[in-house]
Amino acid sequence: MGQKPSYEELEQRLRELEHELHECEQNTGYDFVENANSIFMRIDNKGVITFINKFGHNFFGFAREELIGRNVQETIVPETETTGRDLFYMIRDILSNPQRYVNNKHENIRKDGQRVWVAWTNKPVLDINGELTEILCIGNDITEWQQLIDKLEESEARNSIILNAVPDLMFVHDRQGVYLDYQASKETLLALNPGQFLGKSVQDVLPKEVADYYMQCLELAYQTGQTQPFEYTLNVFEGLRSFEARITPLDKQRLMSIVRDITEKKQAQESRNRLLQ
Repeated sequence: MGQKPSYEELEQRLRELEHELHECEQNTGYDFVENANSIFMRIDNKGVITFINKFGHNFFGFAREELIGRNVQETIVPETETTGRDLFYMIRDILSNPQRYVNNKHENIRKDGQRVWVAWTNKPVLDINGELTEILCIGNDITEWQQLIDKLEESEARNSIILNAVPDLMFVHDRQGVYLDYQASKETLLALNPGQFLGKSVQDVLPKEVADYYMQCLELAYQTGQTQPFEYTLNVFEGLRSFEARITPLDKQRLMSIVRDITEKKQAQESRNRLLQ
């Protein structure tokens, strides 16, 4: 039988195994970061890039050596976002107050000048004195998502402008005549404040004669799928006014009523009729 190893030899072998395990863990971690489908980047407390993985430098269109040692402000961050936000100020603020930017999204720029949006998760690394030494950054491309959001916001803004320009009242009802929503360019044409009619039926808030006919038109519009017009007179905040309502189905559960103030039109007709008599 061979000689048993001494305690010192066992201790030395244990240290070697621990070292090998540490190197294995480091290599495994490096492989994961290098081959990830996200941007992994490290910047120092001046904003200089000290590491970027393969996905990251390929995403921005640079060779790795073109980014290492250079500031993000002269490579992947434009001076100003297309929204008008000052990104150079933002970078300075990130380096001064990294805790404010643990999660942050902003526009970046590729080597060819193309603008891209990236959602960043940032982890500041501090020294024993609590001073920032570097920031570990993980980024994901959200360009398509941001473009979709921008289009939706643009569409909503355009629709809001159109709705506010329409000189009508608009109400959305369910089949029971309950007010679900409204749009009023002139709220003085309302008979009640919104909180007094939203969630209530026309039968609860309108005079009985108007409410009964309103309900008949709602049901007829729902059954036929065709627009149902009718006229009525109502006391509103401006006083007694004449209206023309046009009720049309929106879907299987909701109907829309577009109401136009025709008071001046009715008054003009009455004046002509008097002159003809």
